[in-house]
Amino acid sequence: MTEATLDPKAPEVPKQTCQKCRLDYPLDHFGHGNADQACVCKRCLKAMGYRVP
Repeated sequence: MTEATLDPKAPEVPKQTCQKCRLDYPLDHFGHGNADQACVCKRCLKAMGYRVP
Protein backbone atom coordinates (compact mmCIF):
# COMPACT_ATOMS: atom_id res chain seq x y z
CA MET A 1 0.00 0.00 0.00
CA THR A 2 1.44 3.37 -0.95
CA GLU A 3 1.57 6.23 1.47
CA ALA A 4 -0.32 9.40 0.69
CA THR A 5 1.94 12.34 0.01
CA LEU A 6 0.95 15.90 0.59
CA ASP A 7 1.25 18.32 -2.28
CA PRO A 8 3.67 21.12 -1.53
CA LYS A 9 1.90 24.33 -0.65
CA ALA A 10 2.11 27.37 -2.85
CA PRO A 11 4.48 30.01 -1.51
CA GLU A 12 2.85 32.13 1.17
CA VAL A 13 1.76 35.58 -0.07
CA PRO A 14 2.60 38.42 2.34
CA LYS A 15 -0.57 39.82 3.88
CA GLN A 16 -1.57 42.86 5.88
CA THR A 17 -4.52 43.37 8.21
CA CYS A 18 -6.98 46.13 7.35
CA GLN A 19 -7.46 48.55 10.25
CA LYS A 20 -11.17 48.95 9.43
CA CYS A 21 -12.54 45.45 8.80
CA ARG A 22 -9.70 43.51 10.48
CA LEU A 23 -9.41 41.05 7.57
CA ASP A 24 -6.12 39.95 6.02
CA TYR A 25 -5.51 40.91 2.38
CA PRO A 26 -2.51 40.68 0.04
CA LEU A 27 -0.44 43.85 -0.07
CA ASP A 28 -1.85 44.91 -3.45
CA HIS A 29 -5.18 45.68 -1.73
CA PHE A 30 -3.45 48.56 0.09
CA GLY A 31 -1.58 50.21 -2.82
CA HIS A 32 -4.39 52.65 -3.57
CA GLY A 33 -2.50 55.94 -3.33
CA ASN A 34 -4.34 57.42 -0.34
CA ALA A 35 -1.44 58.07 2.02
CA ASP A 36 -3.65 58.99 4.98
CA GLN A 37 -5.53 55.68 4.62
CA ALA A 38 -2.52 53.38 4.02
CA CYS A 39 -3.72 50.71 6.49
CA VAL A 40 -7.27 50.50 5.07
CA CYS A 41 -8.08 48.05 2.27
CA LYS A 42 -9.60 49.07 -1.07
CA ARG A 43 -12.90 47.41 -0.19
CA CYS A 44 -13.34 49.52 2.95
CA LEU A 45 -12.26 52.69 1.16
CA LYS A 46 -14.96 52.12 -1.47
CA ALA A 47 -17.52 51.59 1.29
CA MET A 48 -16.43 54.89 2.90
CA GLY A 49 -16.92 56.75 -0.39
CA TYR A 50 -13.33 57.08 -1.64
CA ARG A 51 -12.55 56.65 -5.34
CA VAL A 52 -10.24 53.68 -5.62
CA PRO A 53 -8.57 52.70 -8.91
